[in-house]
Formats: sequence, structure tokens, C-alpha cells
Amino acid sequence: MTTPEELAALFKVLSVETRVRMIALLRQRPLCVNALARALSITPAAVSQHLRILRAAALVRADKRGYFVHYAINEETLAAWRGTALELFGAAPPEEGHYGIAVSTAQKALDEGNPLGKGE
Repeated sequence: MTTPEELAALFKVLSVETRVRMIALLRQRPLCVNALARALSITPAAVSQHLRILRAAALVRADKRGYFVHYAINEETLAAWRGTALELFGAAPPEEGHYGIAVSTAQKALDEGNPLGKGE
């Protein structure tokens, strides 16, 4: 089960437009840092910093090809993130756990007419 902290970390990785654009490019085909830099109109150093974050999140994998490193989407991680997002937004039934508890607590507060879940 995905905890609220894990969900926040997932969306933090995706909260930067450049990283979302990088993911879109890398879904089409593997690219090296310089190709990403040209396509995104940013410096190779900036690309490397974004790739560091994407690699730490296991969303991107690196494949060394001769002198170059080509980056590609880790399809397993992408599928897991897709499932997590669908679960969060209601396309899949939530399992028991932190997320389910948070949702049921929030729903109870709304049902009682107290959207913040606080005492009167």
C-alpha cells in the first residue's frame, strides 16, 4: 500500500515541468544528455540534475553505449506509478492501509458536514 509520504514524493518528482517533458521524450525512445538538452533547450548540466532525480526515483534507467549513456523510461516503475495515481484518483479501489484510512477519515468528516475534520 502506498503511504501519503510516498504519494507526495511521487508527485514531487513530477512537479517540475522540465522533468515531465523529459519523461515524454524518453517514452518515445532512449536519449543521451546532449540530445535531451537540445530537445528541451536547456544546458546538459541542467538535464543531468533532472536525470539524477528521475534515476533516484527509479523512473529512468541508464544504458551505457560506448562513450555515451542513453537514458530510457523504466516501464515497470512507470506502470507502478500509473497504478498508484489511478488508485489515488479513484479509478481503482483503494486497498486497506494509510491511504484507505485517510480517505475514510476525510469522507466521514465530509459526511458530518465538517470538511476539515476538526471539532466545532
